[in-house]
Amino acid sequence: MADVILSVKSLKKYFEPHQGFAESIIGGGQKKKIKAVDDVSFDIKRGEIFGLIGESGSGKTTTGKLAMKLLEFKIRDVLEEPLIIHKIKASVEERNTMIVRALEEVKLTPPDDFMGRWPHMLSGGQRQRVATARTLILNPMMLVADEPVSMIDLSTRAEVLHMMKEVQKKLGLSYLYITHDLSTARYFTDRIAVMYLGRIVEIGLADDIIDNPLHPYTQALIEAVPEPESGKVKIIKELPIYGEIPSPADIPNGCRFHTRCPYAIEACKTEPEPELMLDGEEHYHACRRAHEVKEEKQKKSRVERS
Repeated sequence: MADVILSVKSLKKYFEPHQGFAESIIGGGQKKKIKAVDDVSFDIKRGEIFGLIGESGSGKTTTGKLAMKLLEFKIRDVLEEPLIIHKIKASVEERNTMIVRALEEVKLTPPDDFMGRWPHMLSGGQRQRVATARTLILNPMMLVADEPVSMIDLSTRAEVLHMMKEVQKKLGLSYLYITHDLSTARYFTDRIAVMYLGRIVEIGLADDIIDNPLHPYTQALIEAVPEPESGKVKIIKELPIYGEIPSPADIPNGCRFHTRCPYAIEACKTEPEPELMLDGEEHYHACRRAHEVKEEKQKKSRVERS
């Protein structure tokens, strides 16, 4: 445990849903809690980049939000606020020195050109750099980055991720990197955890998860990634699974993925939900049919090639 910087054990976050008057009468006044995060556990090691992957509604953002909150002010105020909140006993001049150093760290130079601006005056990439500087100013051991490059263009996205990796290596930081983008996760992370409906269904080394996915949900996410070929990059693929993610207020019995899984059998619906099982070095999955499914897909692939 000496190298573990963040240990999350059986994390849960349930929300009470809003109910109108008519709904309260029809439902007898009973409310089903929304299980946004339902018994999630993982560790992040010192100096590691840890990815948290899943669809909208999977619970990944709520997991990150439990440890993160951002507010808007002028750029200088954005960077000074953490120093004030954490009662860093420094003069205005000393705080200015720390602000300048943080801006230089993320390559927003010269710093004086940026401190007096409002966030809306910056590009998407520059705002992401300010957000990174805001966290670095306290010399933290770990950062939570929730979709840090999702709203910026591809070229800037690569620049920001490269900058974040440089800072991580230089300062020995750990990241909790939350995203739905498997392509950036593979490039940026060391390990990946895939979430579905509030639980982790697969976790392992990034390359192993991408190259050798064992859970049908992970396989579906990877199959839906656009092909890096001319004319096909912007084609949006549909997930090769059925329907939509169920409500976290009404989680299915058995394996919670069985309602959408093309490989589900009766046991997946009636038997207890499988726990994470070790399969190879640091590779865990929660699918009782993982190897049967893999064999079925390999046979299908061989038939298609012949």
